[in-house]
Amino acid sequence: MNRVLRVNGTSTIMVYHRSWWNYYVVYGLLKGVIQGKMWRHGSLHHVSQAAIDGAIARCYLPHEWRAVTDGLFKIESIQIYGLKTDVIPLPYGRLKSLAEAVMPDAFARFLTNRMRMGFFLVAHMRKN
Repeated sequence: MNRVLRVNGTSTIMVYHRSWWNYYVVYGLLKGVIQGKMWRHGSLHHVSQAAIDGAIARCYLPHEWRAVTDGLFKIESIQIYGLKTDVIPLPYGRLKSLAEAVMPDAFARFLTNRMRMGFFLVAHMRKN
């Protein structure tokens, strides 16, 4: 992006967000401890990497993304977004579908966006 954007050019990107919900509750507690994957993978980081795209995908906290882009881009805003499925820690099936149908969309947006439980970090940036 830095190579192709002009000075003051803008960019909107999405990277994975390492939310407290997904990282500690879903990967740490549910997958790591309850499903026993912590013992097989050895660390919470490895449990989460095995659950997503592994070596290809990286998950960032907002301050980590700022550090990665420091000196290249001025971050104008960062928002966290997510899907309703991100906040329902159930395996896919009828029960999860029922929970999704019952949960109001506004409540799901509150959890994913305001409570930062979403899995997507969207940054609006300008090239220095």
